Amino acid sequence: MNAFNARQYCRQYHTDLVSIRNTTENGQIFNIAAGQIVWIGLYRTRLWSDQSNSTYENWLTGQPDNLNYIEHCTAVSLGNSGQWTDENCNRNLPFFCYRDSSRLPTQENVIGLRVRFTSVRNLTDSEIENVVLQQLQMQLINKGLPSTMKMQLKSIRKKNL
Repeated sequence: MNAFNARQYCRQYHTDLVSIRNTTENGQIFNIAAGQIVWIGLYRTRLWSDQSNSTYENWLTGQPDNLNYIEHCTAVSLGNSGQWTDENCNRNLPFFCYRDSSRLPTQENVIGLRVRFTSVRNLTDSEIENVVLQQLQMQLINKGLPSTMKMQLKSIRKKNL
């Protein structure tokens, strides 16, 4: 999505686009994004979308540069070791939302993923669920998420080829 739609989506279904407060959080976003450039909740003007008061910055040298006076949003650039660049807000990029656990009735953090899975075998729903959950959990643990996380599938949609 573009930065505006991503922000609106995060605010509607979560809390906001992610704010990065330190090197550890920046590294987590970098690892999970797996080589993509992703939106974060920082404006080029150094104000966070959620109005948080973080002073942490990780700008790529020469950034923000507001190239052609149209770059007002910030992305984590995985091609630049997780450093930040200002980007045109109309650019469609993946993004990270966060949920403020103090606003939740329970103290759990939820991450939503949409995954496409292709199989040459005709699998049952439970077989699909087991394979997808096991492979996702291994990948996310390898990317730095805790091994104590709990995963569940919300829905499975089958499409015959």
